Amino acid sequence: MTENRRALVVRGGWDGHVPVEATDRFVPFLRDNGFHVDISDTLDVYADPSALAGLDLILQCWTMGTATDAQIDGLIGAVRSGTGFAGWHGGVVDAFRSSTRYLQMTGGQFAEHPDDFVDYEVEIVPERADHPIVAGLSAKWALHTEQYWLLTDGLSDVLATTRFRATANTAWRADVEVPRSTPANGAKERSSSPPWATNSTTWTTPTSAPSPNAASSGPLVRGVSRIMAAPRRAQTTTDRTRRRAGYNTGIRPTSAHARTPPGPRRGTTLIRETPLGTVRRLAPPAGCRVQVEVVPADPYQP
Repeated sequence: MTENRRALVVRGGWDGHVPVEATDRFVPFLRDNGFHVDISDTLDVYADPSALAGLDLILQCWTMGTATDAQIDGLIGAVRSGTGFAGWHGGVVDAFRSSTRYLQMTGGQFAEHPDDFVDYEVEIVPERADHPIVAGLSAKWALHTEQYWLLTDGLSDVLATTRFRATANTAWRADVEVPRSTPANGAKERSSSPPWATNSTTWTTPTSAPSPNAASSGPLVRGVSRIMAAPRRAQTTTDRTRRRAGYNTGIRPTSAHARTPPGPRRGTTLIRETPLGTVRRLAPPAGCRVQVEVVPADPYQP
């Protein structure tokens, strides 16, 4: 098959999720589907514009770890410009815990897997059963593995859920339904990260790692296949302008801005000081409504 698409595999972080062995099992699937695959064992690749330019897919397997502002800026910029973003388990939903912008992009964060390995069920959301990632799968199936408790937001397109049952011995007082498959917020239709797709914590040797043909990784394969089929959205002048300005993106314009102590933004008008913080009137781009922000007061400042 002619290779006419580019994929970047970024792997590392916590060794317990065997990032090298795990991605080595998945790379042949990408190559068999026409991808030229580059592999990076460092996050510095995210801060290299030439390495990210023209990518069709980023496959990330990096549990925990710390990313710099420049690395996060590069990753988010690539995803917003149309590059697909895929991964599994803690390699996506438990990466870069200290980066709030990364968490906002993925729309989900691992919190805990109570009691480690347990028996539980995964259920397809009936209203989303026709989504290409889960279409044709059983409506419900059982697993014995880590049951991920995920923190998510309202923008997550939830395709499957699992339920944590409350008992007299649990720390939660009522049953809790938690998403188990959600395309990432920032990547829209070109993303996939099912937390259960490959239970990498069970892998003790490379030969025991599930392959892309394994039933458990089916949703991930479907998600990557959907990224293959989705047209790559060209970045528009408006996208670039808004990202630079930081409007309506939830992304701070530059890493330098992120390190700047709170103060009046360019184009803002101070309205009033209150015991709770500073109220400012923002100068939005043309055609947008007036925006107001409240900068909380620092309770530790004398």
